[in-house]
Amino acid sequence: MTTFTAGAKIHMIGIAGSGMSGIAEILAARGFIVSGSDEKESATLRSLASQGITTYVGHKGEQIGDARYVVISSAIREENPELVAAKEQGIEIVRRASALARLLPGKFSIAVAGTHGKTTTSGMFAQMLDALGRDPSFVIGSKISALGVSAREGRGDFFVVEADESDGSFLDYKPDGAIITNVELDHVDNFSSIEEIVRLFERFIATTKDFVVICGDDLRASALPVPSGIRRVTYGTSATCDLVISEMKELSEGVSATLQWQGGSIVQLRLFVHGRHNVLNAAAVVASAVAMGIDLAAAARAISAFRGTSRRFEVKGICDGITVVDDYGHHPTEIEATISAARSVLSAAGAGRLCVIFQPHRFSRTAAFAASFARALAGADRSVVMDIYSAGEDPLPGVSGATIAEESRDSIYLSDRDRVIDEVVQWAEPGDLILTLGAGDVTEIGPKILAALKSRN
Repeated sequence: MTTFTAGAKIHMIGIAGSGMSGIAEILAARGFIVSGSDEKESATLRSLASQGITTYVGHKGEQIGDARYVVISSAIREENPELVAAKEQGIEIVRRASALARLLPGKFSIAVAGTHGKTTTSGMFAQMLDALGRDPSFVIGSKISALGVSAREGRGDFFVVEADESDGSFLDYKPDGAIITNVELDHVDNFSSIEEIVRLFERFIATTKDFVVICGDDLRASALPVPSGIRRVTYGTSATCDLVISEMKELSEGVSATLQWQGGSIVQLRLFVHGRHNVLNAAAVVASAVAMGIDLAAAARAISAFRGTSRRFEVKGICDGITVVDDYGHHPTEIEATISAARSVLSAAGAGRLCVIFQPHRFSRTAAFAASFARALAGADRSVVMDIYSAGEDPLPGVSGATIAEESRDSIYLSDRDRVIDEVVQWAEPGDLILTLGAGDVTEIGPKILAALKSRN
C-alpha cells in the first residue's frame, strides 16, 4: 500500500472537519509536519494548533507552502484556491480516505461501515479496546465521551476507523476486519438506487482480509455475499446468528440484554446509552472482539465503559425539569430510532412529552425522503422543521423544510431560528424532553433553548 514519505510536510484543506482533524492529529503524532486551513475559527482549529499544527482561518493559495502532499475531503470544491495552487505546483493530492488508509499498515485494522450507526459502533469499539488495556489507535467522526477525543495514536496493535460509504472512498481502507451495521438508501446526491449501494458494500467486503461482521437483522446486509477465505460472523436477534441478542430491557440509565455465542457461552450486556439500536451496535463490537480472539465476557464487560459520543443523544442540559438533547440523526431511519430512544427515557421517568426540532440536511436528501421524514417525526408529540442545511449543495426548486412539514399534520415549519426557540420554550413543561436533530448547525440551538428556559423563570 502507498504510504507517506516519513517526516514529509502535509497540508490539509478543511482540517477542522470531523473526518479530517483526527487524521491531522495522528499524522502529527507520527512526526509529519502538518498544516491546514478551515473556513472559520473553531474549538477544533484551536485544539489542533495547541498540538503544534500550523492552522489558518480561510483559504489562500500561498498557505500550502512547500507541502509534499495536500489532503482534501470530498467537501472541498475544485475552485478552492489552495487546491488550485497545489495542482498548479504539481503537488500530490490525496483524498481523505486515502490519507487514512496510508496510516493503517502495521496494525490490525477494523473498519466500521454501514448506513447508520458507524460513529457509535466505532466509538464503542475503541472504548472497549481501551478498557481492555489494548491502547488502540482510532479515527472516528465524533468525540468519545469517556475518552474525550475522536482520534488517538495508540501504542497497541489495533486501529479502529469509521468507514464512510458516501462517496465510495472506503474501498481504499482494505481492512483486516470489517463491520456492516446495515445497508439502506442514502446519499442520493451520489447514488441513484439502493442497488448501487449494495454493489458498493459487496466491493467493500471483498477488500477485507480476515473477517466481516454483519447484522443478521438487516435484510440487505445479511444478504451480502462474503468471498471464500473471509470469515463471516453475524449478530442479531435471530437464533441463526453467531451472536444472538435476547431479553433487551430499557432501564432508567441505559439498556441491557443477554448475548449468546454460537449456542454456548451466555453473558449479560449493560449499556449506559439508550435504544435498541445501541444494543445492536454493541453486539457488533462484541462479535468482532470474539472473532479477534478476545474473551466474550471480557468484551461485554469492557464495552459497559462506553458513555456515548458527542452529538449522539447527547444531553446538553436540564432546566426547570426540561431535558434538552442533541443528536446527529439526519436520515428517516436514524430519526425513528432516536425518537424511540427518547420515548424510552420519558417512559422510564414516568411522564413527559417529546418535542423534536429537525433541521433537514441537503436538498437532495430532503426531496428524496420528505414523506419518510414526516412519518418518522410523527413519533414526537410536537415537531418543528427548520430550513435545510445545504452542506454545499445548490438549492432545488420547491424543496425546503416546508416540504416535510406539508407531509405531516403534526409538524410545523419555521424558518426563523428565534421563532423556533420561542415556540418550543413556550410549549415545554417540566418533565418534557426537547430533541434537536440534524447533521448541520442545529446543534447550536440546544444551549440557546436552555438559556431561554432559564430566563423565563
